[in-house]
Amino acid sequence: MAAEGHPVQVAVQVLEVSEFGFYAWRDRESSARRHVLLTDTIRQIYAASNSVYEVRRVHAALTLGRGMQLWHGTVAMLMSRAGRGGQGLDQDSLDIGQVEV
Repeated sequence: MAAEGHPVQVAVQVLEVSEFGFYAWRDRESSARRHVLLTDTIRQIYAASNSVYEVRRVHAALTLGRGMQLWHGTVAMLMSRAGRGGQGLDQDSLDIGQVEV
């Protein structure tokens, strides 16, 4: 409504939202743009790990190593979409016979 030329005050009353919420929504970075940037970063971390890191380690590299704030599920979704696994590694799925010591 506000984009159609109606005053913001009228639009927020009709939509039953606060003005603050409207402006916060309008100024928020789009999730699609953020996902593209995060996917690029995830690909870099994944490549630097020689394609070994799974979701938990990539998430840790993003949050602890780069100070980003994001959910574990977001990392899993983006890794899955990028064809980089996306599944956590369960202890039951480890095949100790394939690990070189």
